[in-house]
Amino acid sequence: MSDAIHIQKAVNAGHTEIAQQINNVYDTDVSNLQRCDSIGWILYNDNFLQWRGDPEQHLLWVRGDPGKGKTMLLAGLITELEEVSDDGVFYFFCQATQPLLRTASYVLRGLIWSIVCKRPTLISYVRKEYDQAGKSVFSNHNAWQALSRILTAILEDRASADFIIIVDALDECTEGREKLIGYISQCSVSCKAKWIISSRNWPDIESQLDGTQSQVRLHLELNHASISNAVLQFVDRKVAQLNSTYDESARVQIRNHLLDNANDTFLWVALVCQELGKPGVNNYHGSNILKSFPAGLNELYARMICNIKERDMHWCRAILAVIAVAIRPLSLQELAAADETLTEWVEDEKVLANLVTSCGSLLTIREHRVYTVHQSVNDFLRNTPKVLPSGIGQQHYSIFNCNMNAMRNRLHRNLYNLKDSGVLIDEIDVSEDSSLTVVRYACVYWVDHFSCVMI
Repeated sequence: MSDAIHIQKAVNAGHTEIAQQINNVYDTDVSNLQRCDSIGWILYNDNFLQWRGDPEQHLLWVRGDPGKGKTMLLAGLITELEEVSDDGVFYFFCQATQPLLRTASYVLRGLIWSIVCKRPTLISYVRKEYDQAGKSVFSNHNAWQALSRILTAILEDRASADFIIIVDALDECTEGREKLIGYISQCSVSCKAKWIISSRNWPDIESQLDGTQSQVRLHLELNHASISNAVLQFVDRKVAQLNSTYDESARVQIRNHLLDNANDTFLWVALVCQELGKPGVNNYHGSNILKSFPAGLNELYARMICNIKERDMHWCRAILAVIAVAIRPLSLQELAAADETLTEWVEDEKVLANLVTSCGSLLTIREHRVYTVHQSVNDFLRNTPKVLPSGIGQQHYSIFNCNMNAMRNRLHRNLYNLKDSGVLIDEIDVSEDSSLTVVRYACVYWVDHFSCVMI
């Protein structure tokens, strides 16, 4: 049954306002995520089978280095699990670049939302807290306490005994990660629902989970043969998708180079193939492109920066520096307003889009916003002197200064020329070409950049 029908059931049951309050956070859609086609190995992995079959083992931790395919693996695993129990699998994918996807409270909020969508009878536990505190229960400074009580009550219900809850990329939950891990650990012991979590091999996460009983660990680096086979299949699929300008000999050469240098890293393969598939890249370019891309993600990122055309380097460096420390993904106009080098293009999104494209495969544009292709790119940029020669603190100050100038130049009293001061906010026509679209980010986040300045 679709989420829309479940939501309507909740609405019909008199929970309209609650549904509206928790709706806006749940925007994780597994259908939009790239999946690993060859996840069959995990279904027969001893650690997975132990977690799946032992009623006393409630927590499975999938751990691995950046680019090893953890998110793809979990996305594929969700699809497999939903074939068995469509209304018993719930998930949340953390993303450090998205404010709504990197906060512990929002993880719980998203899980609660997905649960009540599929099991609308459980919304009564949300109703109980809502009746006591109102809509602020989901957003005020006490939201974590209320949301954890709600989810705990749901998981203590007998109807949740068959639940499987998946939280991907705990390392990207940058706000409240410790309490989230603590909560998951506690629930995995006290409740019957089963959990799958994933993260990088971070010592602080490992130390928190060390004391957790009833857990199984699946270390991707210790499953070399299975991961290598999955990468091989991934390489074959990517090579097959290359455009027709590559003849069979070139495809064999590309395949061999990818397999020799991938180091079991899906992301590395995807990025190199993305470069090979760019418009204007032909059969005779392939060999030189392959030789220019070294093994290792950081080495690949460094090479991509070196490959930026000299005439674009000034602007591309500015773009990468802004993206490296931005609080959230920026629109093209917001990006231009955040650096004095780019302000001349603030009204020309076509030029800005071309400049973002000139940054190589480090960045991508989705729904008019600029993103890094992976969290490991953010980590690399923030530690690269060529991108941030004066350090992170100075870059925050630069953005703060540009934000203040942009607001000073574009904001003024009665911005929409209202003739009646008593007009309702819903009656104001806020057009997309408004001055506010340029400074929307600046108006909200200037203080965050100011607080990060190293004085």
